[in-house]
Amino acid sequence: MRRAYTVPALADELGKSESYIEGLIRENRIAARKVGRTTLVLADDYETFLEQLPEA
Repeated sequence: MRRAYTVPALADELGKSESYIEGLIRENRIAARKVGRTTLVLADDYETFLEQLPEA
């Protein structure tokens, strides 16, 4: 498993748009970090986000 995802990589992983991922970050639904101008989501934070999703 990856250690971190860029916004485009996470969008591809979830099958969502980059703007959707950026919205999750703005709403503090998924934690993100910055390295220079690049936004990263750590794999652990991605897993936490997935675990908090409601069951279907």
